[in-house]
Order: sequence, then C-alpha cells, then structure tokens
Amino acid sequence: MCHSLGQELNDQLVHAFVLSRLNYGNSVLVGLPKSTTAPLQRVQNTAARLVLVLQTRDHVTAALYQLHWLLLHQRIQHKLCTVMHPVHYEMCPVYLANTVFAIADNPT
Repeated sequence: MCHSLGQELNDQLVHAFVLSRLNYGNSVLVGLPKSTTAPLQRVQNTAARLVLVLQTRDHVTAALYQLHWLLLHQRIQHKLCTVMHPVHYEMCPVYLANTVFAIADNPT
C-alpha cells in the first residue's frame, strides 16, 4: 500500500499518526527501563522501515540515522530537556515555574 501512496504522502502519514504519538507525553516515560519502552522503539523502527520502504529483516539503525530520528530513549531525554531548559533559565510561564522546583543544586 505504501508504494501506491507516494513517498511524500507516506512520510506525512507516518509523522502525523506514528511519530506524533510517540512524542506525546513521553516525559512520563523518563526513567523507565528499556524493556518497558522496547515496544515503542519497535514501533519507531517499523515506521522508519515504512518511510524508507525497507524489508522487515533490514537493519534499522542506519535508517534512523538517515531520517535524522533519535532513538526512543534519546527522544524522551530531548523532549524533557526542551521543556526544562526555559524553566531552568526562568524564561517560562509562571504556572510552569511554580510547579517545578530543584531538588538539589549540583553544579556539574
């Protein structure tokens, strides 16, 4: 089916229905073991295979690199850092700054 859609439409559908769901609420997944997030990583791997029209047995690491996609645990960390950076530098809305507080001041 992905052959009949065209590459651009196929890419848009994967981003809209797969990657957006992987990114949604991924800050809840911080700290979970990889065994718990492994099914989500497999979903991302399958999406990469679909976008690049790869076979099931093809290695996906190079495909993820080619697509500029982070691994799931890296996506989770990136999202959390993106949210916390403005909080740390006091460049966020007051409601967000009031809900987050430092538990330790460790200048490393």
